[in-house]
Amino acid sequence: MLLLLVAVAGQLYAQNKTLVAVSAVKPKAGQTAPFEDSWKAHLNKYHTKDTTNRRYVYEVESGVRSGSYYLVDANISYADLDVERTSDKAHDLDLPVQLLANLILTMVLTISGMWIL
Repeated sequence: MLLLLVAVAGQLYAQNKTLVAVSAVKPKAGQTAPFEDSWKAHLNKYHTKDTTNRRYVYEVESGVRSGSYYLVDANISYADLDVERTSDKAHDLDLPVQLLANLILTMVLTISGMWIL
């Protein structure tokens, strides 16, 4: 019984996909629809084969960040951070040209721990 308890505790605290990256962005006035369209186009063009994490978008509807969006990359493991990503120039240029052109505010990307049950 004690070994089972130790094994379960080890699994609960083992490193797995426990990181989440969050970017807070705010579209320019009148640029909400172009921002949403460019984000969807970017995901469809460059991230359809990416199954290592999940991407979410949350719209902030009230409070000091009203009108902003949280772009979330979830289920990232520490091992994912160790893998060197190949540089795709088209992908790297797509973000500033298509997506960031519609934004007035980009907050720093943060990575923090997250429990996934």
